[in-house]
Amino acid sequence: MPHKQLKSIPRRLGYILGAQWTRDLSWTIFTILLAWHSKEMLGQIMLALSYGYLVKTADVGLNDFLLSTFVRKDADPMRLLGEVTWFKFTLLMVTLCVTFGIVSWQNYTPELSVVVMCIAAGLGLDGVSDSFFALCQARGRQDVEMRIRIPAALIGIGYGIACVLLGAPIIAIAAFKPIESVLLMAFALKAMGRNPIHPYYLVHVGDDGRILHGHLNAKDCLDVMRKLCKGKDTYDPRLCRAYNRFTHDGKDMRHASDLLRE
Repeated sequence: MPHKQLKSIPRRLGYILGAQWTRDLSWTIFTILLAWHSKEMLGQIMLALSYGYLVKTADVGLNDFLLSTFVRKDADPMRLLGEVTWFKFTLLMVTLCVTFGIVSWQNYTPELSVVVMCIAAGLGLDGVSDSFFALCQARGRQDVEMRIRIPAALIGIGYGIACVLLGAPIIAIAAFKPIESVLLMAFALKAMGRNPIHPYYLVHVGDDGRILHGHLNAKDCLDVMRKLCKGKDTYDPRLCRAYNRFTHDGKDMRHASDLLRE
């Protein structure tokens, strides 16, 4: 088992670096082309990014809290993810209002004001989607994170590159960031709603009918089973006898069926 864990570390690191390098390369091409096209436009984009990073850092510390909480076995990741996401959305609205106030006070041109707010909103949405990626990291699913980040970056920054080559106005170019951020959110939501062991389903239901782990939390179900089996290399004959007695050797599964039906 330790050998397998050691082998998985480079693979997980490769997923992270692959996503980061893909975006960095796309971003480098975009900025070089934009500087070649118009240094003034590049300066406006960089100014807008500065405001955007201020918006994104408003939720600093929340992802560290999420990461440390997700690794706990007693945590309810989906409930916590939902609560923190709504909190981040609220925080995003507040910081965008503050940013709009600063932009208005600076007397920027209407065009530059739109560019700043557009990119700031995009980076703020990145902060919201980072909550999902914290869950991916806690569960060792960097492959899922890569499959989301790379397409979003290629489409968003690719759109920006196309706008530069076509000589589009700065407002159209600045839309690259919201496009990338919205795609990140959409892909993350789609991944959250996907059953990881489709077409099969794994559900942990208590004897009282309460769902302890739903079909979207297959890993949590398996973690419970692994914990129960830890240190055992053979079956428990007492549990087998109890199961056979209760179900008449597996022929009477009405109790389990009723729980699933509820």
